[in-house]
Amino acid sequence: MLAAAFFVTRWFLNRAEAVYEKHIQQNDALHAKVTKEKDERLADREARIAELKAEVADLKSKLSRSGKRKNDRDGGTS
Repeated sequence: MLAAAFFVTRWFLNRAEAVYEKHIQQNDALHAKVTKEKDERLADREARIAELKAEVADLKSKLSRSGKRKNDRDGGTS
């Protein structure tokens, strides 16, 4: 009787450990997925920021050239 109780208890403990390990693996997989998505969004944001900075630099350059042409037409400072 004692041996049967031991084996049943051992079976339940093994089963609980297997379920626990499965949950750990699922949690790790979910964490990896979320981290990957977060990194992709961050990379997209950084790329967009770089695009906007380049656009701002281009517009500043155009504005600067436009101002110089206006000064040349006016004969000096505007």
